[in-house]
Amino acid sequence: MTVNLFRKLIKEKYKKHVLPKPIWFTSFNRDFDYINGGRNWEYCTVCGNEPAIINFSKNRNGDDYSEQAKCEILRLAFQYGYKVTDEQIENLKVWFKPGEKLGPLCIIKRGLYYRLRNSLKVFRSTDDIAYSYYKEVIEPIVKDSEECNKLKEFLNAEESDVYETFENPIKARRIFNKCAELNEKKLACIQKDYGVSEVTDSFKKAIKGYREFYAIIKADADDMTELARGEIEAEKYFEILSKLLKYGEICKDSRHRKNSPCKYLIYTYTNMTSIAYAINNGYILMSPTYRVALSTAMMITLLRDIKTVEVENHGQIIYAGGDDVVALVPIDRLIDTLIGLEKNFVREDGFFTVRNWYIPSISPHGRSFSVRISNIADFMTNEIQTATELLNKVKTVEWNSDRNSRKKFSVIISSSRTNYVSILPVWDFKYLELVKKMWLLNLSGILSSSVFEDYEIGFKKLINGLSDRVSTQLIKSLINYVVIRNKGEDLKKDFEIDVMHITGRDYESNIFDEIFKAFRLMRGVL
Repeated sequence: MTVNLFRKLIKEKYKKHVLPKPIWFTSFNRDFDYINGGRNWEYCTVCGNEPAIINFSKNRNGDDYSEQAKCEILRLAFQYGYKVTDEQIENLKVWFKPGEKLGPLCIIKRGLYYRLRNSLKVFRSTDDIAYSYYKEVIEPIVKDSEECNKLKEFLNAEESDVYETFENPIKARRIFNKCAELNEKKLACIQKDYGVSEVTDSFKKAIKGYREFYAIIKADADDMTELARGEIEAEKYFEILSKLLKYGEICKDSRHRKNSPCKYLIYTYTNMTSIAYAINNGYILMSPTYRVALSTAMMITLLRDIKTVEVENHGQIIYAGGDDVVALVPIDRLIDTLIGLEKNFVREDGFFTVRNWYIPSISPHGRSFSVRISNIADFMTNEIQTATELLNKVKTVEWNSDRNSRKKFSVIISSSRTNYVSILPVWDFKYLELVKKMWLLNLSGILSSSVFEDYEIGFKKLINGLSDRVSTQLIKSLINYVVIRNKGEDLKKDFEIDVMHITGRDYESNIFDEIFKAFRLMRGVL
């Protein structure tokens, strides 16, 4: 059933059955006309199923309630004999985000969570995720003063709660900057984890500071239905053959394909492809062995996904099924987690090694990812929903260059604090590694933060207007000029990449636009 059909049926239900109307349905003088098919109501923006009864509309800047919303909140409070201060309305934004329109059940769920949050701890909170790497690895030293006691309390607490401890982000940021100091004994470990060649004062200041963001990662295997049905062209497995020749043990001691085992391997792949064409229209042959191998690969992948997220990168798995994943991770470990999850799914040589056994991975397919950089004050359900919607968008993309064309197999990165999105390929990790390097150079005080604006305002239109076939060298020269102008000399070699164009559902761009937008999204999250 499609979402639109589901919504239509739900709306028909509300037309035929009058819902019970508590006092808060009519407290704002609103009548919901369900029976006569009235259109004077909107869906809840969280569940999309029930009518919204309260509209927390936002102001023009989008960071506060509108005056109308504030008046309605005050009126509702007055109706029940409560006096509401400006500070309480400010704190309410933690629980009800400006711009939300909520139905009765979603309001009740959120209220229950608010009342029971101290006794119900099924998952780690978003505050816990944002500070997990900070607490478990960085472990800063806190100055011994009365003003710094709150930071000590926060770092020693079993469960993190920024707003309860520090009251507001401005105060929290000031205390972190004043009271936290890096442990020199930890620097070597931190340097290795981040992958920086030099620990500068700017880098130290950045990583010891206040954190208000964490990342939601949602991943889904590309063409999993076709994979389960065996609807895969046998020729596609030649991608694995090239990996076996490059990384596999069988050709390790030889010079490429002159070795007899390598020649037999190529012959076997070619022969099996011919058989597939002869008896199954070129598709791979289904068998019980294939089913068992696929099931085993999914099981190994999900176990490795849990290890990658929770053990290696200090995150929280919400769901892992082998082909798909939903996880929360600290910003410090975002790009490393993405690369780790994709490596779990598509091994270098197409096989998992378990003791002395070789087990096929889910190749030659990959995963598509959606990353949502969220604030700890954002409502997580909304953010996961947005990440899911964007994952559907990235499933429609196609990359084209002079050399080849590839569909899907990409990551879309977005943030709750900006309208920018960036899409990058994940079949080659060099693009993600380039964004990470730009981010780290910026944290280290080397790469200027304005490199994005410099590119966006001064060079984007010029580069987009050039033909990649005629002006490849000119485009690369312009990119080099931008990064060198912003103290990014170390990035010259990293930007020696093929010019690629991306198209998708209502989306058109090129690889350089996407890399700079990804940097814009990562900039300032620490």
